[in-house]
Amino acid sequence: MPEPLRVLRLISRLNLGGPALQIRALTPPLEKRDIHSLLVHGTLGREETECPGLPPLLPYDQALRLGPRARGRVLIPGLGPGQGLRATRLGLRLLRRLIRAYTPHILHSHTAKAGLLAPLSRPKGTPILHNFHGHVLRDYFGPIRNLALRVLERRLTKHRSLSTCVSKSCQTELEALGISPLLVVPPTVDPPKDPLPRQAARKALRLPQDARLILFLGRLVPIKDPVLFLESVQLFSKRDPHPTIPVLIGSGPLLSQLRDTYPKALFLGPIEDAAQYLRAFDALLMTSKREGLPIAALEALMQGLPVLGPPIPGLTDLQNMGVLLCKERSAEALAGGLGQVRAPTERQIRTLRNRHEPERMADLWTKIYHDLQTR
Repeated sequence: MPEPLRVLRLISRLNLGGPALQIRALTPPLEKRDIHSLLVHGTLGREETECPGLPPLLPYDQALRLGPRARGRVLIPGLGPGQGLRATRLGLRLLRRLIRAYTPHILHSHTAKAGLLAPLSRPKGTPILHNFHGHVLRDYFGPIRNLALRVLERRLTKHRSLSTCVSKSCQTELEALGISPLLVVPPTVDPPKDPLPRQAARKALRLPQDARLILFLGRLVPIKDPVLFLESVQLFSKRDPHPTIPVLIGSGPLLSQLRDTYPKALFLGPIEDAAQYLRAFDALLMTSKREGLPIAALEALMQGLPVLGPPIPGLTDLQNMGVLLCKERSAEALAGGLGQVRAPTERQIRTLRNRHEPERMADLWTKIYHDLQTR
């Protein structure tokens, strides 16, 4: 009987967001297919919340002793964001030692820093797969740093056996930046088994039953632009007599500033398994500067919630699946769109659930892993 295929999955940190949610959804069905994973990650960034429901934490020394039999996840602090060069070097040494002990068949990296460390840490001959859940080569940093990152990513591509990305728009952008070839693999989404109906969800979150509630779901960071969200809802509420309240689920460095500036908004903080409560809301308004393929939008659409946003990468891929794209990324355009939103059709909901279903995606990843191993 052939031995299980071992995958060392490397990610900079497991904050409550798309990459960690996908790893959480994929791990159990992959285990059923004899794909055993060891998840290696760094510490969280400032004011970030860890994704719940992940495999149990395994002490580093115990993972070394177990070697190929190690399961769960291992924390190596120097792999996380915001670490200095000295901490990162130490983290890289610990990672190399762990890889020698675990002897993975595949090294699968997620997020930019992990994508850099993977080629620096692998033993000779181990295939590297890097997963672009989006990218940081535009809009995150200034022009000089963006250029340096693009040059670095082009070089890293040569050391990878395969690169994947989550959407066609992400693929188009990355290939235009000289990063190719790329295989499009949709994200895995595991919808809640028993989502709360509208009134029960509002009661559970202590939200008013009679107001129109517009949702922001994500990190409170500049790239997600929660300020534009609040300005858009504020502008819409001035034009409509029905009470409209902006509700933000998430945490981040902008939280205290936003609370002071927008006292009428409701800030619920991070909520574990927020998809359970999505039916409490009237629409999900996305204001990001860019996305890969947003899990928040997919979860909302699968629950029948209207979604709208600007014509940015990631959202354009979902236009035919129920997302209303406004003409531009401005408060005026988004406020106008709030008056035109429509729920996705039953056919669109079924299509999305089938396309991103964990068992189906586990079959696809199993094939990808075995193809890499036998190259």
